[in-house]
Amino acid sequence: MCRSCDEGGKRCKNDTSRARRHRRKAAEARTQIVAVEPNRFYVAPLIGTFKTLPEIKREAKLISNALRKPALEDETKQDKIDSRLEMRITSLGFAMAKMAEDRAGFDREAFLENYDETTEEFDVATENYITAELELSMAKDFRAAWVKANGKEDPQLAQTFYEKEAAYTAASLIYDNAMKRDDLHRSELLSAQVDKLTAEYRKIIAEVRDVGGRFEAGTHSDEKAIDALNQTVGAHYPSAWITASNSKQDNMRFKLSGKRAHYNSAAIQRDLDVADNPDDAREQFDYFFAIPIPVDEVQGVIEALEGKGKILGGREVPVNGKMCKIVQTPHQKMFDPTKDPTVDGKTPSGEGWRFAYHLSSTTGGISKQKAWVRDTTKSVTVTRPEILVIEVDEKDLLGSTASSYHEFVHRAEATLNHGVLMRQQEAWLRRRTTDPTTGEREDVSFIYAPMPNAGILSYEIGRRNSFIIHYVGKEYVDSMHREVLSVGAESLFAGSFNALSGLDGKTKSDDDHKAFTLGIFATA
Repeated sequence: MCRSCDEGGKRCKNDTSRARRHRRKAAEARTQIVAVEPNRFYVAPLIGTFKTLPEIKREAKLISNALRKPALEDETKQDKIDSRLEMRITSLGFAMAKMAEDRAGFDREAFLENYDETTEEFDVATENYITAELELSMAKDFRAAWVKANGKEDPQLAQTFYEKEAAYTAASLIYDNAMKRDDLHRSELLSAQVDKLTAEYRKIIAEVRDVGGRFEAGTHSDEKAIDALNQTVGAHYPSAWITASNSKQDNMRFKLSGKRAHYNSAAIQRDLDVADNPDDAREQFDYFFAIPIPVDEVQGVIEALEGKGKILGGREVPVNGKMCKIVQTPHQKMFDPTKDPTVDGKTPSGEGWRFAYHLSSTTGGISKQKAWVRDTTKSVTVTRPEILVIEVDEKDLLGSTASSYHEFVHRAEATLNHGVLMRQQEAWLRRRTTDPTTGEREDVSFIYAPMPNAGILSYEIGRRNSFIIHYVGKEYVDSMHREVLSVGAESLFAGSFNALSGLDGKTKSDDDHKAFTLGIFATA
């Protein structure tokens, strides 16, 4: 180990300022990572039971048969059954992950150590840059001191200064280029390791069960979207999942979008092809805004909204330590006298304005005083029967499309036998977010800070836990979907979040999440 300058030692050539800064940041990031398997219960004793591929396949088959049984009407008994199955599923996933990572030659600590090292080219360039900077500073000081003492320039000192300035400029350019190549080298290391891992995760699932299939898309689907799904999901997901999707007669439609990808299984869906669907029954449908409101404030909010708000469902959810209900209200525009037409410079002109209390997405509650507002919720023409849409980011069109892997999991939640994916995700979330000593679950909190005009993002809520991102613990008011498997799938199949393996000193690792995802793909 190099001694410090205070101890009279010299830094070695690898101990550059950037290397030290990188190691410090990586160390800080790792110390902030909370243990991600706090509530393992009986999972740990089962780990290591399945060491060979035949053993893994045999256990996967047994679990698969158990998952195909219809759910009991007694939810308490079913929850206990699901919890026991989830532990077996996750234990199986640990065995699959170990086998896949052994094949990929993956050693997390060894990789991080290699990743933290800078290239020799960068170290030399850094050393030369620091030397040039020091010599320039000295030449500048000598020149200034001579001028101050003698009242005139010294030609030799001036010439030396110009030479050192040129040397510093050259060294700085070399340093910048070396830094870019060093960053590229680090990026290539990371990408190569993630590619190896995702390839082996896909491979081991294919060795445990049948995978692959072609999608049967409904009318008005985008051919590019279908191609993207066939190249990704269609190549690597369980064949049974694709068959279940194809067998549901619901006119499923695949679309591309440059906006946020999503899957929508609602019975009412915005109609994008009205002219091409003249025979479909149509109706008007309004899009509203929803905000969690503390239970003791709900009645006052409803009254203040004067008929413009209503409670969305009867379910209570804990948000930021308070039990809340979801209050639905129209989107509203605040009057701006500097931009909107007025009668007298203060009062808005035109129809639709009213002086009233309103829900604010900024504060997450009712406004403290009345203001001029106008409902901006738009009615759009929709079609029935049910249309299901998966939107894929156009920039991810080909190759390992993270959004394709992510969104199709939600389709499987809606189509796979007996709601098995939802039940098992719930069981995993219960284990991860329940304190085993008290039996109390972690509270729900806002995933995103409430922002004006942010739409759905303003009221997305979930349990933070020690997940790689808060979004993994998202709670849906309608309870139709979860994000555990969708995020896990895009991570293990497309390499998002460094395949849940924490490879850059900043991204968390979550072996428990990884194991559960692999186990579900092998059994459900």
